[in-house]
Amino acid sequence: MGFDAVALVSGGKDSVMAAMMAQSYGHNIVALANLLPADGDVEELDSHCFQTVGHRAVGVYHELTGLPLFRRKIVGTSAHVEMSYDVSDERVKGDEVEDLRALLAAVVRELPNVRAVTSGAILSDYQRLRVEAVCADLGLTSLAYLWRQPQGLMLETICASDVDAVLCKVAAMGLKPDRDLGRSLVDARGTLYEIESAYGSHCCGEGGEFETLTMDCPLFRRGSLRFECPPRVVVTSRDPFAPSAHLAVEAVAVDVKDHTVEPGRLVDVHVSVDPPAVTRRRRTIDAFEEVLTSEDAVIGGNARLTKSWRRAGPKFWTVAAAVPVSGPNLAAGSAEEAARSAEAGLHFVELSLRENGRDWSDVALVQLYVRDMSHFAAVNEAYLRVVPSTQPPARACVQIPLPGDTPVAMDVLVGVGSGASARKSLHVQSVSCWAPACIGPYAQAVTHLGLTHMAGVIGMVPATLDMIRSDGDGDGD
Repeated sequence: MGFDAVALVSGGKDSVMAAMMAQSYGHNIVALANLLPADGDVEELDSHCFQTVGHRAVGVYHELTGLPLFRRKIVGTSAHVEMSYDVSDERVKGDEVEDLRALLAAVVRELPNVRAVTSGAILSDYQRLRVEAVCADLGLTSLAYLWRQPQGLMLETICASDVDAVLCKVAAMGLKPDRDLGRSLVDARGTLYEIESAYGSHCCGEGGEFETLTMDCPLFRRGSLRFECPPRVVVTSRDPFAPSAHLAVEAVAVDVKDHTVEPGRLVDVHVSVDPPAVTRRRRTIDAFEEVLTSEDAVIGGNARLTKSWRRAGPKFWTVAAAVPVSGPNLAAGSAEEAARSAEAGLHFVELSLRENGRDWSDVALVQLYVRDMSHFAAVNEAYLRVVPSTQPPARACVQIPLPGDTPVAMDVLVGVGSGASARKSLHVQSVSCWAPACIGPYAQAVTHLGLTHMAGVIGMVPATLDMIRSDGDGDGD
């Protein structure tokens, strides 16, 4: 499955470790990408998503790795701080994530063979969802091999993988600027475990307790990083319990390890943010008439249309739909017939939701039934055109012997009880070691009104998406 990939690097331990893990799973890191403050004199931005401390040092990473380094200045702000992120939403204009989209779009234009992006997210849904949204827009695969890794295990793995990183920012109880800034991660490891035990902090820094700057690692094939002069300490809070401070790196040098490796090139990305490459293809209710009256496919008679609501417990109702289609240019039993049926059925469901004061955000689970599973790709494409891609419901799709004129049917579970605002959708599209990526338009699980609804899952190795094979005696490998 190996892809040519660009590694998002902040200078921290997590981003380089993510790139190294991607290499271990057969991916080829062909470029680096980094975002930095628009004002070069500013060390730290008030960013919800990106680390900028140490950005001057990152500016020589192309010399350390022998890889091209694409850099773009951050001109946006944390303008859209809701958890979900849709690049086609008007509300995201001016957000810093649009700088990430412009940066990666420039990489793809320059290196069209790039198919994936690595990032170092471990626990931050906020960060992961934004990287995934940008990747989906640009047709890239998100590789997040650190995602949901136990932090203690991750810290040990980083330290055992020859990653030489130093603490460049501290902001937690138990960490002291005068003692810990510039301290190696290996040396600080004991302290990090101590404050985790004492104060419930995160030993790998996922709670913002500290940030690191990578000085050397196996990804740096050509050279290692050295401070030419001691970094300046900038204190941002003198809180007596949890002081906050960071290093301002003034000048760095490269100590060459392998003279046979040529330095990479530095590419400054100045282009403006382009409109979304993939505008949301979702059809609106107003456009539904096109589906109903197309000369290629028309809905069967009303007597054959099934659309019903029935109670499925004290807080849930199920709306069912099965829509036969026919047309002079539509072959019976074809994938196109199945797609038309699915799209019509989903639109009927959407109309029914609206008539009852509901929408897709109230849906927990879609049970999709197809007469022929070979038509799944076409049905899935139709599903994409109707069901929202952000915070989607869970879904299970199975093949059953439907009537000959009905290629697709569905049962949609809708929450109608109180507390609908508590709905949570888990939709991880990144390839990781945690669980198989859900690259389709549905969530792995949705928790709604006290119940968790799981999607149908194919048995795959999460890190590679390879199918789990039988060992011949009926048991999986």
